[in-house]
Amino acid sequence: MESPFRADVVKDKVALITGGASGIGVEISTQFGKHGASIVIMGRRKHVIDSAISALRSLGISAALDAITRNLALEWGTDYDMKVNGIAPGPIADTPKMNELIPKQEMETKTSDYLPVTKFGETWDVAMAALYLVSDAGKHINGANMVVDGGLWLSRPPHLPKEFVKQLSRAVEKKKS
Repeated sequence: MESPFRADVVKDKVALITGGASGIGVEISTQFGKHGASIVIMGRRKHVIDSAISALRSLGISAALDAITRNLALEWGTDYDMKVNGIAPGPIADTPKMNELIPKQEMETKTSDYLPVTKFGETWDVAMAALYLVSDAGKHINGANMVVDGGLWLSRPPHLPKEFVKQLSRAVEKKKS
């Protein structure tokens, strides 16, 4: 999919991306790199971060690793001209956790039952929201949490019987072992 943003929309900016080595985070890292940012990836698993950095470098994107694994305590003030925003993604297709929860075919048929836009989002959707927040278009947005979930938070999913939830949990546990 082609980005609606200029290729230099985040040129000369540094992006600190927590969880930037897999799933949604790696797509955000990729898109920020393609749009001119220097990338700092944070995560818990060094081997996953190393793999993501290799993949980003193969795309010509430079990445730096900041080895903070558990606690992050930073104070960003106006002296540093930094903004802090969050993104709350809803169900995103083809991410490791979604693939654990529900098979892809079932995912595609069930979304219209509870998701207003009738399809799961893609990692690209979340990456574009992140680019918006750091671009000039989002220059006055600070301390916000952008929901990128296809309207899921607007509606209440249908009630799931307790036995179904238990069955689903057991299936996920079996896949893990």
